Amino acid sequence: MNTSVRDFELFYNSLMQSAPKGYVPWLFPVKANGKDPDALAIGMRAGTKSGCCNADWIKVQRGKYPKTMCSKCGTGKGSWKAPWAKLTKEEVVQRLKEGKNYGISARKDDPLVIIDKDTLEAEEPKETLTVTSRKRIGKHFFFFTIDERCKQTIPTGTLGELRSKDAYVVGAGSYCEVIQNE
Repeated sequence: MNTSVRDFELFYNSLMQSAPKGYVPWLFPVKANGKDPDALAIGMRAGTKSGCCNADWIKVQRGKYPKTMCSKCGTGKGSWKAPWAKLTKEEVVQRLKEGKNYGISARKDDPLVIIDKDTLEAEEPKETLTVTSRKRIGKHFFFFTIDERCKQTIPTGTLGELRSKDAYVVGAGSYCEVIQNE
């Protein structure tokens, strides 16, 4: 197990130190040793009725596999954007102790902005909370703003991405092996 509660707590405390009053980070389950949302863990948190509309869950055939969704609004039972997917700080600590990962999202209606820098060549923003990515050549930069021009998701080719409108990165303290040629 290579997850680190200490790294998470350092990140979380640093993030919250600069956060606007009332901000609560959107933390959610990510697959162990991976970077995709953990739909099974999220689905298990969803309960017997949808938390969004208190409606029944229905199965709908989508591609190869059926998808379980709210019969009223269509929210997926395993969606990381659903209210029941949101983890507390304590729940993230428990996941990390179990060797599982979590993600952090800059939601469209919150002030968090994440810059995902993928190469050494990409320019860095002004000094802000920074986490080195799993590949060791990239970085994630976290800052808060109410400037609507920053609340977008903008890909920058091979340089990285501005992620601030319902986009996420794998959180500090998580672990994911780097696969060659990735």
